[in-house]
Amino acid sequence: MTDFMQVGSAGLVAAAAIAIGVQLNLIPLGNLIALVQLGLAIGKTIRPLSDFPYECRHIDHPLLDACEDMWISHTRKLYLACSDSQARKQWFPAVDQYNLTGRSQVDGIVVMDLDQPGLGRYPSRITARRLDTPDYSGVAGDGLLSLTGFTGVDLPDGGVRFLVVNNRPAVDLATGKYAVNQAYAGVNATIEVFEREKGHDFSLRHVSTVASTIISTPNRVAAFGSEGFYITNDHGKVKSGDIARFIAMLGGGDVTFCSYTEGCRVVASGLSYPNGLMLHSNGLLYVPSAAAGGGVYVYQPQGNGSLEKIGKIEAFYAIDNLSEDTGGNIFAAVISKGRETLAYVKDPSRRVPASGVLRICATENGHETEMVLEDRNGEALPATTTVVHDVITGRLYLSGASSPFVTVCNPTVLRAI
Repeated sequence: MTDFMQVGSAGLVAAAAIAIGVQLNLIPLGNLIALVQLGLAIGKTIRPLSDFPYECRHIDHPLLDACEDMWISHTRKLYLACSDSQARKQWFPAVDQYNLTGRSQVDGIVVMDLDQPGLGRYPSRITARRLDTPDYSGVAGDGLLSLTGFTGVDLPDGGVRFLVVNNRPAVDLATGKYAVNQAYAGVNATIEVFEREKGHDFSLRHVSTVASTIISTPNRVAAFGSEGFYITNDHGKVKSGDIARFIAMLGGGDVTFCSYTEGCRVVASGLSYPNGLMLHSNGLLYVPSAAAGGGVYVYQPQGNGSLEKIGKIEAFYAIDNLSEDTGGNIFAAVISKGRETLAYVKDPSRRVPASGVLRICATENGHETEMVLEDRNGEALPATTTVVHDVITGRLYLSGASSPFVTVCNPTVLRAI
């Protein structure tokens, strides 16, 4: 998710701090201008849903609420990291919501079958299941998860491994209980590893918790074989506070590699709000930016987890999570109006903001981008944070971190996407 300048006393102080930063050359002026343009959609023409060859419907199901991220397995199961859209207003460290008493009690991985009857025509009749995590103890024994981004890995034996971002509350080390001032302490984030073993349809086995001071503001995780994983720290080391977090958006983010045996280290820094990264089947790591001009950075992972930057896909959009379909195409969730989206994320009772879907295809000369879906008026799409493409049916599935529904879009014209 993405933060943009808010009106009010905090915004005025932030503006003063940023002005000083620009004067001292600590903040590139170009990055600041680009961020404002993205946040307010200056110079953008946002198109209505009717311009695109899709018929979109809500999937209204009590479990498909506030689903930040999604992933399709080889077995044609759609997995979603879901929460409680009303609880997001209370506990959502990504946007400085730190009221622990309102924290969601229901976060978990939800699964639904993409081949179940009626999914395209009657999506509200679908079945979905939240997977239990009976051996996960949580923080201070609470057994709770606070989910945002995740990734899945198909295992050779038919099982699935999940690596999930868990935005846990901070703990007072002296008492072993929750810290009194959560906003001051900042998020106590970890990466949790679970496995859905073949034959255990409705539960996940907790494999491990990966904790490190370098896992500071994790946005999403990308598995790197059996060696470890990558994460984006979207605000770098700055866990809370409007002013510092806003400045961090202009170049304070990073990509961190965590080895299962050797710990974590930063492997790419100076990034402007690095968002939902993805390790492609071609072996490259794609890291989208939701600030300072948007676009997607492309890296070649090395054997030890280091990264070699090989280019950038220019796309002047604030981009959230990336996904890859079985044809190798990349689908990016586009935040059309950053300021409106942030307001909605903090209070989902507001009108749903505009969002879109950008397709990125490899070409002989690099990459080609195309906006394949956009919803200017918030008619059917959620405040989209993730989109996945089912190549077999041509359907697009869209979810949002604070939206109380998932959307399925059926193609009305046969297209080669």
